[in-house]
Amino acid sequence: MDKIFQKERREELDLTIAFFFYQKFISFNVVRSRLFVEMCRALTQGAPTGYVPPGLEKLRTTLLTKAKKEVQKMLEPIMASWPTSGVSIVSDGWKDPTRHPIINFMVSSTRFAYSFMMLKRLREVKTALGSMVIFEFWYFWRKTDHAASKRVKDRVLDDAWWERVDLIIRIMDPIISLHRVADTDKPILGEVYEGWDSMIEFVRSIILQSECPEYETSTEAFCDTIHDILVSR
Repeated sequence: MDKIFQKERREELDLTIAFFFYQKFISFNVVRSRLFVEMCRALTQGAPTGYVPPGLEKLRTTLLTKAKKEVQKMLEPIMASWPTSGVSIVSDGWKDPTRHPIINFMVSSTRFAYSFMMLKRLREVKTALGSMVIFEFWYFWRKTDHAASKRVKDRVLDDAWWERVDLIIRIMDPIISLHRVADTDKPILGEVYEGWDSMIEFVRSIILQSECPEYETSTEAFCDTIHDILVSR
């Protein structure tokens, strides 16, 4: 009986959540959000008896102030990187109630994009690199800097290293693609939010399907690490 009751209760909760989405025209992609999952978990596992959700006044005053402070704390390490990484000031066409434009600050990951392009280019010329390090003229450079030439040769001929390169490229491709979508003057903030959630799920599926060896932790833990990095940015 208890199992039947629990099943019926879950179905009631699912339908309640579904009606909220339907009646308020909320994008279904919201369910992919880590915050949505955490909210549901908190309500089902940690909410005190008789808990009542915050009202309009509390949401727009005290809770908003607390949330702002939390966001400021999360932004501190990002803002500290601005002198070296740079920052882009982006207006997506949205305005506040006083008709002032809403400005979004986005960290410019120039070094990230540069590393991605260089890694992708290395992969494209892998065959040529392999031929180079076994070519007879490689011997002459080896004599001038033996340690460096050995590191290069060992890396170029290391199949496991190239497997990791392939994985990194597959992970970074959708991230770079979303970055290109966001690089526009059009008002596409909503599309970027939806694309962000889809991108995170796509990256996770890439990692889970990968056969790349030598993870320092489990594949699931690696997924969680990448997810935390993406969300923190």
